Amino acid sequence: MTKTELEAMTIDELTSLAEQLNAEKTDSKIDLIYNILDAEAIRKAKEELEKPAPKKRGRKSKAEKEAMAAAQASEKKKIGRASCRERV
Repeated sequence: MTKTELEAMTIDELTSLAEQLNAEKTDSKIDLIYNILDAEAIRKAKEELEKPAPKKRGRKSKAEKEAMAAAQASEKKKIGRASCRERV
């Protein structure tokens, strides 16, 4: 929620929203608004931390690199032979 949306709410609505978010309750409307905004920000930050970190790309082993190079070389040979047949 934005600050302007919260400012449009009554103090009773803000109090119930603060209870839902476990925000600190105060008598001042503006303090209550900022407490709600703080509680939402903390909740969102915790959700971000709980997400698993993206998996890092690992370094390929020498055997994997050689296998990929061999596969690419064989594909090039196949393509080269096909183009030779088309010319004849």
